[in-house]
Amino acid sequence: MITQTRIDDFHPSKAQFSFEDRISFLIKVRRHHQQVLAKLRIYYLHELIEEQEMNLSENNVEEIVLTRKKLLPGGYGAVLELWNASEELVCTAQTAFDVVNHWSEAPRYGFLSDFHPGQLGKTDDIDFLNSHHINVVQFYDWMYRHDQLLHPDKRQYTDPMERELSLDVVQEKIKLAHEKGMKTMAYGAMYASLKDFYEEHKEWALYQNDGLPYTLADTFYIMDISEDSPWNNVIIPELKQVIEWGFDGIHLDQYGFPKKALRRKDGRKEIVDLSECFTPFINRTVTALKQANEEAGLIFNNVSNFPTYATAQSDQDLVYIEVWSPINSFRDLKLLMDEAKSYADYKQVILAAYLGPFNPNSETFDQVKAENGALTTMATIFANGGFHLLIGEHYNVLTEGYYPNYGEMSLSFRQEIKHYYDFIVRYHDLLYNKELIDLSFTHTGGYVSEIGRDNEYEFECGDVVFAPHGHLGTVWTIIKENDKYLVIHFINLCGFNNDGWNEVKESRPNRIEGISAKVLMNEQLGGVYWASPDEKDISPQSLETKRVRGTNGYVYEVVLPSLDVWSMIYFVKA
Repeated sequence: MITQTRIDDFHPSKAQFSFEDRISFLIKVRRHHQQVLAKLRIYYLHELIEEQEMNLSENNVEEIVLTRKKLLPGGYGAVLELWNASEELVCTAQTAFDVVNHWSEAPRYGFLSDFHPGQLGKTDDIDFLNSHHINVVQFYDWMYRHDQLLHPDKRQYTDPMERELSLDVVQEKIKLAHEKGMKTMAYGAMYASLKDFYEEHKEWALYQNDGLPYTLADTFYIMDISEDSPWNNVIIPELKQVIEWGFDGIHLDQYGFPKKALRRKDGRKEIVDLSECFTPFINRTVTALKQANEEAGLIFNNVSNFPTYATAQSDQDLVYIEVWSPINSFRDLKLLMDEAKSYADYKQVILAAYLGPFNPNSETFDQVKAENGALTTMATIFANGGFHLLIGEHYNVLTEGYYPNYGEMSLSFRQEIKHYYDFIVRYHDLLYNKELIDLSFTHTGGYVSEIGRDNEYEFECGDVVFAPHGHLGTVWTIIKENDKYLVIHFINLCGFNNDGWNEVKESRPNRIEGISAKVLMNEQLGGVYWASPDEKDISPQSLETKRVRGTNGYVYEVVLPSLDVWSMIYFVKA
């Protein structure tokens, strides 16, 4: 039996390209045709901007180089077609890529946590991250100790959690990540020491009001990060040394507690307000890191949103929030991101929203039910302009704050995840453009009775309820606009038994077809397009547009083909 020619894999050679990079793609082909012509098309949104052809060699794995030398910063789609010698289309595949001036413009954050000596020479984890466009990677718990990150003389060691680790593995993965265009962030806890260090420096620690030292799991002792604390002279040089050693930046962790504590100074007790200490510590650390590498980055963990209001404008590259209760619902995630952006002064936002239902050790573990709600959590974060720390290693997802306890994806879910990451790369400028204004609560979902006018945008499909609140049992409408585009997101919350972003779902949302959208626009229309990461083809599809009379003049009416989890339409202003 002859195997039909097909494309087994097609993705960019790098997770992200800089403006100066050569853009290329890796293709893996399984075939029986001796002569295969590859046609590559590059799109910016719906516009074809580049196409080229080439005859593939007889190798199964090949690199296709884009002949155009420069592309402007932004997200792009790539479509590959294979044709045989009889000029018949054999198969197609698509992917996405982006070009940036700096990685923080689109920080798709992933993780690595396995650095066992047996990992040496294994590249599948980096290949997975690259194929999913993960351009920033946190190396979690890679270090010897929390208060001494690099072992003074050993390349293999046991960490405080009794894991066998290898610096050779860490160094190899840094090198592989760099080859794929990824930035590497070394985990470092800003105030954690082990017990022996604490015993020698009790005056440097933070204490409860009962006189006991603050600890995490009775293992990590929390030290004072006030500007005049000697602890600064220990941990900041350790973090700087990590940059000199080869990492691109630091993931600076805290534990969310204490928020206030006591310290001992000159025989007296003083109150330390951590919310006032974090920003100065971040800024001191960044200054030190940049002495080692001017391009060094820093990501600080606002645990349970504490204290984003104080740290958002510090000298870090973005705003990162580890999400815990009481941020429980899908709409809570939106409010969290909107608030962070109001503090952040145009920085991108990453949510570490761990999906506990994927934890195989949970008594209620159910792979299908875990996956039923996961895409809606991702859609909520992405449609509202955020990034999600979730995937890493090799097809694994984070389930809790201790990353080695990750969970796995099913084979079918892997392809769905791939579509979602392709989608946010291709449509970056419709999701993450900082000039997009959220109109959800001002242009839809209500009635302005004072002046007797209807909504600017109206949606209809049988008895389906459309609303901007993200309530259970509705289609959540999120509307954003800038001077080029009007973007409407539809997130399906119909059929769920709960609206918790971190809870199992008995089933997927009910599929909806034939949603009518009526939009009041005074601008000339250059086209309307629909796209969804739930479709096999994530390319924008042109929608037929009718201009019909509404309450306040003429409106444009379009019909969405379908809505599973997340669909998006965008109106182009001519």
